[in-house]
Amino acid sequence: MKILSQLDYAHINFPGTPYSWATYGCLATCLCMLLDKTVEQFVAENPSGWTSDGNLKTDAVLAKYGYKIVREPLVEGQNLPLKSMPVIFRTSFFNPRFPTHFFVQLPNSTDIVDPASKYNPKTENRYKAKINEMRYLIPTNVPVSNKPDLEKRVQNIEEKLGITY
Repeated sequence: MKILSQLDYAHINFPGTPYSWATYGCLATCLCMLLDKTVEQFVAENPSGWTSDGNLKTDAVLAKYGYKIVREPLVEGQNLPLKSMPVIFRTSFFNPRFPTHFFVQLPNSTDIVDPASKYNPKTENRYKAKINEMRYLIPTNVPVSNKPDLEKRVQNIEEKLGITY
């Protein structure tokens, strides 16, 4: 997984919107990292991937890559689960201008990759008290009801494809 900072892409707007990647691109940057895409590739491959108000059409975009996203609500302040794959967390506090923020937690670690950090994107999780949702990608052919063995199945697929983190 290549670590990216959304702040490096101030010159890129979400296609068809006035919203800049550097300002509103935390979720999209997280997806770029998990999909092993550059921001430029992601934008080129998804010219209609955003609504006019700047929201990423997450489910439709991920379907193009053969993935779906699983969303699991969390209780703010609970200990975060360690996963064998990178996961995206949503926090309810970033700053007053941006009440929601997304970042990636690294596999089997409490370290995170914060796309809004330009100089030290890999850092300790300073948002842990305000996290309210976990999201992870699974191949579209894996039923969501198989959660007990889901991580192992994803890991096997990634190994077959040669994906490392």
